[in-house]
Amino acid sequence: MNRGLRFWGSAVGAAAVFALLVPVLFPFRALGLDPAADRARIWMLAVFCAGIMALLFGASGALGVRYLGVRDVYFSHGVADAVERHRQAGAAQRQRGWMNAGVWTVAFGASLIAIYFVLFLALG
Repeated sequence: MNRGLRFWGSAVGAAAVFALLVPVLFPFRALGLDPAADRARIWMLAVFCAGIMALLFGASGALGVRYLGVRDVYFSHGVADAVERHRQAGAAQRQRGWMNAGVWTVAFGASLIAIYFVLFLALG
């Protein structure tokens, strides 16, 4: 199986599993909600909110790899060491390309948003 197909497929598959488990595992009665009346509304809300949060979290992870921060300098015990580590990490990141956790999380979130629109059309 192609690495790219496995990468994107796992994000879409995880999003589908998450979306399918929301109406089963959501604690309707504990929150005082009627499952029969509120299931579709809560299902769409949970999938949409999780998708937006995954998009934002993944984007910050994908973009955060590129910048040197105070934390990097602190843990490296000096600016020169931090710059060298950051340069080496950047070279390793360029070799891996787009296959990292941040991009995967963005794909997961985008898949959840797509599932939300399918649910919106199906459940009204």
